[in-house]
Amino acid sequence: MEKIYVLKRDKFIKGPYTLQEIQLKGLKSTDKVWYEGIKDWTFATNIAEFKDFIRTKSETTTNSSFLSRLFGR
Repeated sequence: MEKIYVLKRDKFIKGPYTLQEIQLKGLKSTDKVWYEGIKDWTFATNIAEFKDFIRTKSETTTNSSFLSRLFGR
């Protein structure tokens, strides 16, 4: 059976998501995740299947900076 994940980001709880759906959300290093079988919310950085899909703060800042320059904001 496929794991179902719940995402906790900035005090908001979102989901449920499949692995593919949560990867497409663009995880942040500050996001926490819960799924059946773990006791408590865990940082996404501590879950092996997410390690290649987590955006670091510098990536988020770079993307925001690029968009700001592009759209003059």
